[in-house]
Amino acid sequence: MKLYTVIISFSDQRQAIEQYEAETPFDALKRFIDKAESLNHFDRGKILAALKPTPLIQTKPFKGLWFINFSPEITKVRGLDTDALLGGYVLQSDPEAPMRK
Repeated sequence: MKLYTVIISFSDQRQAIEQYEAETPFDALKRFIDKAESLNHFDRGKILAALKPTPLIQTKPFKGLWFINFSPEITKVRGLDTDALLGGYVLQSDPEAPMRK
């Protein structure tokens, strides 16, 4: 398993940062959505539903950096009255990770 850091940005300029050991960056993202305390006031099912079919986009030419690909509906998933999720990314520090081609 590899260590991933998941960072999510909120509309009030807060960021949630969690680290998980996972097989893939998407597994780390799913674990974040399922377990992160910062999402306790959010409907986690709606967050998962707002992920696009390709939920992570690996940056090129960098290794170990993926942007979370939310649909525009993510801004409608609210927490405490006005909180909204804006986006985020997943980082991996493994130098042997595959590079996007």
